[in-house]
This record gives sequence, C-alpha cells and structure tokens, in this order.
Amino acid sequence: MWKENLILVSPATLLEWRKEKFKIFWALISKRKKPGRPSIPWDVIKLIRRVAKENKSGEQLNFMVYF
Repeated sequence: MWKENLILVSPATLLEWRKEKFKIFWALISKRKKPGRPSIPWDVIKLIRRVAKENKSGEQLNFMVYF
C-alpha cells in the first residue's frame, strides 16, 4: 500500500520540501535576539541590594561568601 503512495511524490518534490523546511528552520534560529546585555535575575538584584545595605562602610566584599 505505501508503494502506491510513493509514486505520487517525485524525488524533486521531496528535495523542494526539504529545502523549504530547512529555510524555515534557519530563519527561526537566526532571528535577531534582543540587543544588549542580558537582564539580571531578580534574586541576584535582591542579593546585591541586601549586601549593599549591610555594608555601610563601603569596603570591598567577597561575594562568593553569599553563594
């Protein structure tokens, strides 16, 4: 049964379908992303604010202690 259906589609048609599918795929993955620096996660912002609030003296802190 599948051999009768295979005759309806030529190899050239299959190649065209494949080319179109790849064109759509490439357009999706190469779409321009948002320009600029990625946003900082909210929990990191809260941590920075908390550490800045606790450090009134202004001395350098080692942030690896907090992670």
